[in-house]
Amino acid sequence: MTTPFDHSAARYNDGAVIQRRVARDLAAWVLKQDPEVRSLCDVGAGTGFVGDALPPHVRYTAVDPSWNMLAQIRPPARRVVGRAETLPFAPRPHFDVMTCSMGLPWFSDPKAPLSWRPFVRPSGMIVIRTLAAGSFAPFYDALGSVGRTDKIIPWPTADDLTALWSPAKVTVTTHLYETEPLTLRDFLWSLKTIGAHRHPARGAALTPQQMLAMMQDARALPHPYVIHQAVLFP
Repeated sequence: MTTPFDHSAARYNDGAVIQRRVARDLAAWVLKQDPEVRSLCDVGAGTGFVGDALPPHVRYTAVDPSWNMLAQIRPPARRVVGRAETLPFAPRPHFDVMTCSMGLPWFSDPKAPLSWRPFVRPSGMIVIRTLAAGSFAPFYDALGSVGRTDKIIPWPTADDLTALWSPAKVTVTTHLYETEPLTLRDFLWSLKTIGAHRHPARGAALTPQQMLAMMQDARALPHPYVIHQAVLFP
């Protein structure tokens, strides 16, 4: 199956600085909450940043629709090609924890995590980190300057996530990450480098005239990544 990240897989690890930090912190949080974790399944795993942050005794299963991304993950990780909406496992408890780090916007059905419950042991949990409202503020400010009032990709609020996964119990916390100061041109180029500019649900593309006008702003600014962490079925 072809994904937006297939063509950028070989260079993804070099460009995905924030993505690595968010995944590393997610793994650390899981281990702090439950030091007895022995098996973890990461959905939308990409090149396995969550697994890189786990100790050797935790059995790590990486699920992603792109084999090109999974191929970057080192053994002994279990690598499984699959989508969040139709996980390729028998419906029985396999894992202590299931995670997803910044993969939710790429799901065809954002309610998919509700279907993961049969794969998690009764005392386990599902932990999802996703971009949230407030992310990429300089970019959205620039959109306004060229007359675009839409958000292209609307990021969810904490209330949105709680409503999305109702009636499951959902606990949401918020975490802020910032890039090094970047011009808008460099920021957009960084997204293109890792393949994140090909979002399937994005709105109408910017016209060449709009893009050119936005690029006239040469200020180097931090571009915030606002991350919601949602814990389901604790």
